[in-house]
Amino acid sequence: MIGHFTLFVTMVTMSAAFMEDDPCSIFVYPEGHDRVREVTVPNGCVNGTFIWDNPRKTVNLHFPNPNHREKSVCIHNAMLGNIFTVRDVTHTFGFPMIIGDKESCTFKYHEMITLRIDAPEEQYYVGALRYRVVSY
Repeated sequence: MIGHFTLFVTMVTMSAAFMEDDPCSIFVYPEGHDRVREVTVPNGCVNGTFIWDNPRKTVNLHFPNPNHREKSVCIHNAMLGNIFTVRDVTHTFGFPMIIGDKESCTFKYHEMITLRIDAPEEQYYVGALRYRVVSY
């Protein structure tokens, strides 16, 4: 049993190390758990992973749109991503997005898109979501 757990932890650690080389992978590390964190995806990223180490409180994840083209953001579970509550807060009070194996997409916008990602009350070591920016 311990052998399988060790193998799992090793695989997760190795996967995270490879993703750190990807400029479109967003890593959020524990700090300032008492506030909302503002994180911006690098301009030009259309695919990537949002990885939150020891998630607590809230992250507002911003997807810039400097050319004001019609876009939406689609997300799905990467690793325990379903622990998060995710809402499209670009223009609304928070349109809920369903996290699972199938993609859930925001409405189409001509400006920066913002996702509010809330951590669960229970403590988890890590959670991850895949994202894809769609241009129309």
